[in-house]
Formats: sequence, C-alpha cells, structure tokens
Amino acid sequence: MSVSHDNVGDIYKALGDTKSALTSYESSLKIAEELRKRNPDSADYARDLSVSYNKVGDIYKALGDTKKRPYEL
Repeated sequence: MSVSHDNVGDIYKALGDTKSALTSYESSLKIAEELRKRNPDSADYARDLSVSYNKVGDIYKALGDTKKRPYEL
C-alpha cells in the first residue's frame, strides 16, 4: 500500500504538483512506518521506509525547506 502512494506521488511530482506529491509521499511514509514497526525484521519494509523518507525529503528540498527533520514529519 505504501508503494502505491509513492507511485501516485511520483506522478504528481512529474506533473509539477509538489504539494499533492508531498501529500501522497507523507501517506506512504505513515504506512511504511507502521509496517516497519509491526515487522521489524522485514528488509522489504525497511527498504520501503527508506524510500519514503527519501521522497519526502526530496520534496521538502524542492520546496526550499531543508531544515525539516524526519522526526518532524
């Protein structure tokens, strides 16, 4: 499910709609965090979580907000 939100975010990002992309990426991040918490030994969920953090970070960087930290998301 988190990957689906990432894919939607990728489409918004490609269309130049960074705010909608951020919304999708943040939804993905919340799901990925919960899945990782419930399955701490899953390498797949760890990877999905890291991808979500990167995508959210990329959007904040594109918006000029480089001070946002993962724990503030």
